[in-house]
Amino acid sequence: MSRGEKDSHDMGDQSPFIGENDKIILQTIKDEHFTEFSFDGLKRIVGMHQETLSRTLDRLEEQHIVENTPKGYKVSVNIKRPKIYLLNNSAQSSIPLIQTLLPPDISIQRLLLNLRGKWFGVLRWLGYSKKDDSDNEEITLKWITDDGGIQINAIFLGDTLSIEAKLRKNKELSDAIKASYRLMEHMVKVYSKQGTEL
Repeated sequence: MSRGEKDSHDMGDQSPFIGENDKIILQTIKDEHFTEFSFDGLKRIVGMHQETLSRTLDRLEEQHIVENTPKGYKVSVNIKRPKIYLLNNSAQSSIPLIQTLLPPDISIQRLLLNLRGKWFGVLRWLGYSKKDDSDNEEITLKWITDDGGIQINAIFLGDTLSIEAKLRKNKELSDAIKASYRLMEHMVKVYSKQGTEL
């Protein structure tokens, strides 16, 4: 059994054992600022075998770091973060693709409900993050391609929408741009339906 696959154990007042796989998942949660994420989406990012990822998430759930919910995994509000040294690699930088103002009559909450958990073309649901800064709440919805090569983030902040991409596995920027426009097409459809129901 590899070091990363060992079960966690209680060490009294010390932190529980954190294996290499645990560190990879914790680093990804930290880098992506996840509030909630899908199992398959996380698997696509980290490239971990399904059984290994399942065991790792089970350990993190036992440590009250994540919770398994019907909608996916949620980062626990009762986190007792273990004292660990996370990996030294920093979060991958994003490439801005689209930035636009949202129409004042759009219902952001309704738009978010119509986007969360959905697949668009090659994009598969990954998860979302939420940040509260004074007066503004920033919500980022995230998708990833089947092969984990392209991640698309839709960032809602006030009345603005920014769509960014992270490219992995030497993927082409043009593929990320096409995926982002596919997402925008769906948003326009949701907005158009809202207008007809007013």
